[in-house]
Amino acid sequence: MKKSISGFTIIELLVVIVIVALLAIVSFVSFNGATDRARNAQTINAAAQWAKALKQYQTRNGAYPAVDSCLGDNYKWGINASATQGTEVGQCRQDNAGFGVRSETAFYTAMAPYITSNPTPGMITASNSATSWFRGLYYYRDTGNAARLELTLSKSAGTCPSDVGGYKRNGTGSTLSNGNLLCQYNIGTTIGYD
Repeated sequence: MKKSISGFTIIELLVVIVIVALLAIVSFVSFNGATDRARNAQTINAAAQWAKALKQYQTRNGAYPAVDSCLGDNYKWGINASATQGTEVGQCRQDNAGFGVRSETAFYTAMAPYITSNPTPGMITASNSATSWFRGLYYYRDTGNAARLELTLSKSAGTCPSDVGGYKRNGTGSTLSNGNLLCQYNIGTTIGYD
């Protein structure tokens, strides 16, 4: 009588390993896409809440706040969100080595009657260089006194929404060199009724 030897051949084992590896790669890519989509949704939701509060502020005061600020909690310093700057608070924008936007207490004090929580965006960084980058969500006034909301999104998980909290997008959004998006929404002027 012959004994039969059972088991897997090398080829069968390699096929199983390749199938498991492919399934792991597909799962990993799907998970990363879901994470980016969730962070984008968190940022868009926070922007809509801040837009509503800013509109209430403008209705009551006749103009938008006259101070720039990051919107939400947990901002860190620097492009990699790891640096410290003495006693400085978190930073959400860096235009060059000497200018940026950070979390400002005066802004939060002015907005306290209009927003009950502190909606925080997903902390996605859109950058062109170590001294030109944007993170999360912030309120910003340009040199012409136009107030706007600016937010960053992961381009791999979507595009800039055409509307945030009733405010229309400026253009289509900018894709920065690291592949993420900077979305801008004009909301009004910082000049009052006088």
